[in-house]
Amino acid sequence: MKKDFNNIPNDPDTRILVHVEAKLGDYDVCVQGWVFEGVRAESMIFHAEDVKNLSDEELIAEVKESPLVDPEKGITISRKNPDFAFVNFNFEMID
Repeated sequence: MKKDFNNIPNDPDTRILVHVEAKLGDYDVCVQGWVFEGVRAESMIFHAEDVKNLSDEELIAEVKESPLVDPEKGITISRKNPDFAFVNFNFEMID
């Protein structure tokens, strides 16, 4: 059953450029492109329940398998939200 990604929290100063729901392997994922304070990046957002048994390193390794990710541009992870895990990548400073 496909999971709902309609309640993803975001900072009010973040401008979402793209929001696409997809699959990464067996995981439902939402891919967002965004801009925040002069930084453009992308996130793969997972339901926290789906990835609770993966360490941060394992989850990042899964995301790195995607052709969307440029590992040279840095990858961060956040599990602060109880419902979602965020893996952020392709950081780029913009004017």
